[in-house]
Amino acid sequence: MTSSHASLGKKIWSESRINQEKKSIKDELEALPLKERLPYILKLASVSAQSTEPEAQVRRFIYSISALLHHEKYGGLSTSQVWGLAQVTQTILQTNRIRPVSSKLCFLYGEIHLALSHIFRKEGKHDEATWEQLLSEHLSRSRQIGGPSFSSFLKALRFMRLGDASSALREYERAENVEPHSQFFERSRIGRIRALRLSGKIEDASKLIHETRKLFRGNTPEAQELEWEMICVEFQKNGNPVPFFATTRPKSSHYQAVYVVEAFFWAHSIECRAWERNFSKISSLLKNKTLKISNLGFFHHCALDLEKCYDTDVPLLTRLEIASKCLAKRSKLLAIDRELLLLAAMTRWLMRSKALDLAEVTLNNYRALSLRLSSGKKEDALGVLGNVMTKFSDGKFKV
Repeated sequence: MTSSHASLGKKIWSESRINQEKKSIKDELEALPLKERLPYILKLASVSAQSTEPEAQVRRFIYSISALLHHEKYGGLSTSQVWGLAQVTQTILQTNRIRPVSSKLCFLYGEIHLALSHIFRKEGKHDEATWEQLLSEHLSRSRQIGGPSFSSFLKALRFMRLGDASSALREYERAENVEPHSQFFERSRIGRIRALRLSGKIEDASKLIHETRKLFRGNTPEAQELEWEMICVEFQKNGNPVPFFATTRPKSSHYQAVYVVEAFFWAHSIECRAWERNFSKISSLLKNKTLKISNLGFFHHCALDLEKCYDTDVPLLTRLEIASKCLAKRSKLLAIDRELLLLAAMTRWLMRSKALDLAEVTLNNYRALSLRLSSGKKEDALGVLGNVMTKFSDGKFKV
């Protein structure tokens, strides 16, 4: 590389110039129909690869990152393409003498691994997602992407999905305190309340909810989520499920897809079957254009599968196969409380279907996850399967 070429490279590989290129390419892509974007991105990345000029390499880097981000949201790449693009982006940085950790542009390494973390999370590969998240922070240590609050918030999400509630609580609290007025404060506070609840610290969760009510004003999504957490906490304290169903009826405060489907799982997890009759079929609610239940992704598919399990017009063997396939993919659920709800509801259905040996398997998975969340202190994270647990002792069902 000649001295003049190197000098040009330094000017091109500057944060301001990279941000200009990012905006230009973003505008370029947003002008295209969604289905045309990924082929266009890959084509332009390939064209840029034919030149060794610094400007072309910057564009190739941004196009490659754009392809990864597009895939995270909409899919379209194979596993080999994902890894290939990740390798290409790192090679571009290394070729242009941009070092991880210490360089002014080290955050570009962080962008690569943060994109991979998001991709793995969506695929249900939560160990890999956590690793890539931590690697992203390590490689861009001197230039944290999004700031310290954002970084701690993402780490908390990753730790919580793994069932490491204690680490999640630490990071949620750090996200709140390091930048008290950041956009992640409210989401971090909600996350901390949920982590307290699922780890068995019900009174601490209840106390924090009451403190937080003074801070959350108006009919915001965060205020709604806070009230839902209060409903969950109160159920785990007194066993009264009425608020789940009273607030998710049409025109009620929580008549939204996520709360309706969660309430559906709560209804099918508790001992009393009367609450199941409070719901329309999930398959019918799919037609409701206001709720948009299909936007919940795999979570709504799990609800449909549970509904099919209760359909006695379908042979039991077929229903057991539906349950098996659903449970096998449960890592694709993005939140650990949803995995707990699925395991609890499937355990309850298997018990009612007299498939006791299979019920014990799902119960043990539920128990193991509960123990992990509570650091070995609580076997029933949601407080819904206590009566089932008393019926099993030393691996044998008590008739």
